[in-house]
Amino acid sequence: MATSTDRMDDLVRDYLLYRGFTSTLKVFEGEIKSDKDRGFRADKVVEQMIGFIQQYELGALREYWGHLDRRVFCRLEHVHSTGTVWLYYMYLRLLTKQGMSVEDLIQVYLSLIRPVLEYGHVLLVGCSVNKLARSLLRLYLVHAMQNGRTEKVTEFFEKLAPEIQGQPEWREWFVLPFLSNPEQNPAFMMYFTKQWADTFIVSLHNFLSVIFHSMHILL
Repeated sequence: MATSTDRMDDLVRDYLLYRGFTSTLKVFEGEIKSDKDRGFRADKVVEQMIGFIQQYELGALREYWGHLDRRVFCRLEHVHSTGTVWLYYMYLRLLTKQGMSVEDLIQVYLSLIRPVLEYGHVLLVGCSVNKLARSLLRLYLVHAMQNGRTEKVTEFFEKLAPEIQGQPEWREWFVLPFLSNPEQNPAFMMYFTKQWADTFIVSLHNFLSVIFHSMHILL
């Protein structure tokens, strides 16, 4: 389904082609391809991260998450501010003046505004961001083990050991490269199920959708 960003991109392409600005069009296409934010579309961002995992590009995966952390996640403290709540209130007032019914106003609040505020409250603590980052790295390890790329798992711990060896959440994971059947180990069994991977990807997508939506409202 085409988003407003996609439609605007198409309009720009049509204009550049109409005016014969082919060199500018090439530059424009290059900028879109290198857009790390993927137009703030959750599906595209998740697709990019899954692509890094499937290609065993650990460095690119971490750099990409770091980019999102610096550009998006670090600003989440503003999501739950008093000014933001007031902005949402004025947004509802504007919809009222435009003739929206009370029933529709309630639906807008319940489906769009309230989830953003609830996520914002959780994200202020930083728990969701850290948990998702940790699960993303674990998905990388699981994918490598399932495809017999134990050297990638060993490489992972060699590179990240100084950073994660003191974290209790990672203590058990250092034995992973030495397990022949990790999917049968009680400590890792859950992570090697399709259900865990699917649930995590959906959670990541929903998380990004809410955050990007809140950014669009605030900008």
